Amino acid sequence: MLCKPPAPTPKADTYKVASHLHQILEFPDPIPEAVIRRAAEDPEFLHELIARRKSPEDLWDLFASASELPPTDISEGKRHGPLRLAARFLVSILKWAASGFRSVDPAQRRRRLDACARCPHQVNAPAGPLGRAVRRLTHDERICDLCGCSIACKVRLGSERCPDPHPFEEGLSRWGEPLV
Repeated sequence: MLCKPPAPTPKADTYKVASHLHQILEFPDPIPEAVIRRAAEDPEFLHELIARRKSPEDLWDLFASASELPPTDISEGKRHGPLRLAARFLVSILKWAASGFRSVDPAQRRRRLDACARCPHQVNAPAGPLGRAVRRLTHDERICDLCGCSIACKVRLGSERCPDPHPFEEGLSRWGEPLV
């Protein structure tokens, strides 16, 4: 009969998170407990810490914001109102037209889709007429919660860029392309 290991205690979990954060961030000072708690509970906050680990000023700003509550209920894209999404769509179409309606090759499209599938900012389109339009036009309901773009469309357009910095590769987006 095998013995079960004891259930982890909150203090042990906090210590593990603190230890990992300290290694990842390479931060010389002790990491405040509020930062550790927030990083353990909020994947977007953790991503921001990792993405900005090379800038002590940015880290201090994030540390200061650690006690703020994370955004709630963004499993559906709720950051972007209809006007903002429509404006973003228009800008994307104009940039695409200016590029000569250039599309990416299938391998690049696949890499972009794979990166988006692993991204914490991929959410479902919001309910309502705009969300229904996204689903009808793209046959997909996923959007990027950072920019509001339909992922199915964005990954195809050569003029589009991912707005999110890669968590481990400085100067690159999550797509592994130069961050502009």
